[in-house]
Amino acid sequence: MNKPKILYIEDFEASILIMNYICKRIGYECVTASTGVEAEKIIATEGPFDLLLVDINLPDIQGDQLVPKLRPHTDSPIIGFTVTPDEVSPERAQAFDGLENKAFSPEQVEKMLKSYIENHSA
Repeated sequence: MNKPKILYIEDFEASILIMNYICKRIGYECVTASTGVEAEKIIATEGPFDLLLVDINLPDIQGDQLVPKLRPHTDSPIIGFTVTPDEVSPERAQAFDGLENKAFSPEQVEKMLKSYIENHSA
């Protein structure tokens, strides 16, 4: 089996470094985009991806507004990833297949990634 491939759409460099570290540690490939425009190009040219993690607030677009642009290119879960999941309105949250807190420990993020990947591929 090929190693799982994640598209992480995030503009905060420290978060990108941490996610790359976590993915490398568990044998996943992590492709990153820092804007919605970049994410649209990557998903069209570098897919398929097993999971998409989308920051709620990107520099050029809100994460929930980006999701409809990504959906035609994937049937994989698209997860909203934010430090403040409790502050995301239900209307915005419904764009995603799940909403996760990125302020978790690396171990918790690892478990979350594995859970989405395993449940989607089952």
